[in-house]
This record gives sequence, structure tokens and C-alpha cells, in this order.
Amino acid sequence: MEENEIVYKVILHPSVTYKIASHCEFLAEVSEAAARNLWSNLYDDIASLSFMPRRFPVLNSPNIESEQHRWRLSCKRYRIIFTIVGETVYVDDIHDCRQALLT
Repeated sequence: MEENEIVYKVILHPSVTYKIASHCEFLAEVSEAAARNLWSNLYDDIASLSFMPRRFPVLNSPNIESEQHRWRLSCKRYRIIFTIVGETVYVDDIHDCRQALLT
């Protein structure tokens, strides 16, 4: 089966859900509409990983040794970091690109 025919299962690490909620709660103090928009767009982009996740580049970072990690940009400033194992995509982290990448 070709990759463009596979529907991958997407699994979020619990810390990813927490980080999204935390960012949205902070943003909601300024604008609830912006927070809802951020929430919706982040989860839409995460859900899109179920289709051809290998189209996104490998993460090249001196802090992360594995060449299995890939990333996609979301909402102009959030890096969604994930790995692909078989037909499952594991979302390992979400990172605000305005901050230093620490692991």
C-alpha cells in the first residue's frame, strides 16, 4: 500500500494536550476568539498528520539525537514534533518557536 493511501492513527502525548491548553488559556486572557482560533487550528494541523506525515521534514536539532523526529509548523509559530512508527503518528511535543528548543 502506498503512503498516500494509508490513514495514520495520531496519538498525542499528554504533555502536548497540556501545552495547548496552557497556551490557549493564556491567550484567552487577551482574546477568547483568538484562543478558540488557536485551539482549532492546532488540532486541525495535528489531525492532518493522519495523511502523508512523511511530507514534513526531519527535525535537525542538536538537542534531539533521533533522526525519527519530524516537524510541521502550525499557526506561524508552533512547531509540532512527531514520530512515525508503522501506521501510527506519535505527537511528542509542541513548541512555541519564539522560545529556545529544550529537551
